[in-house]
Amino acid sequence: MSREKRRKLITAIIRDHPISTQAELVTELSKHGVSVTQATLSRDMRELGLAKFRNKDGIFYAIYNQQQNTSNFTTVYRQFILSVDSVMFMIVCHTRLGEAALLANEFDTAKRPEVLGTIAGADTLLLVCESVKSADSLFGEICDAVK
Repeated sequence: MSREKRRKLITAIIRDHPISTQAELVTELSKHGVSVTQATLSRDMRELGLAKFRNKDGIFYAIYNQQQNTSNFTTVYRQFILSVDSVMFMIVCHTRLGEAALLANEFDTAKRPEVLGTIAGADTLLLVCESVKSADSLFGEICDAVK
C-alpha cells in the first residue's frame, strides 16, 4: 500500500474509531491488510498531525488542526495545563501524569518563535523562551486561558 493510501486509511480509522494507543491503531490497520513498523506509524502519525485528546470517556487520538494551533492555543492550554509558573525567560506548566510530552509536542509542532525549546517530564513541561519579555507575554496568554 502506498504511503498516501496508508495515511488516508489512518485518518479514516482515527475519525471512525476511538483509538487511544498505537497498538490499537496497528490492530485496526491489520484488519485492512496493512502491516506497518512502529517507526513508520509514528512518522505517519506525526506528519498527519495526530495528537491525543482527553474527553469524558478517556484519551484518544484525533487530527489536530495545526493552523488553529499556531493562532490560538486556548483549547490546548485548557485541555492540558493544571497550573503554570514563570521565572525570567522560563515557564513551567504542570499537567496530568503523562500529558507533559503531549503539550510539548503541541509547542514543538507549532514552532512558535518565542519558544526556543521544550523539556517534558511525566507531568511537568519546561518552556524556554527567547527573552523575559516573550516569556511574560506567553505566561499571560496561558494564565488567561486556564483561569
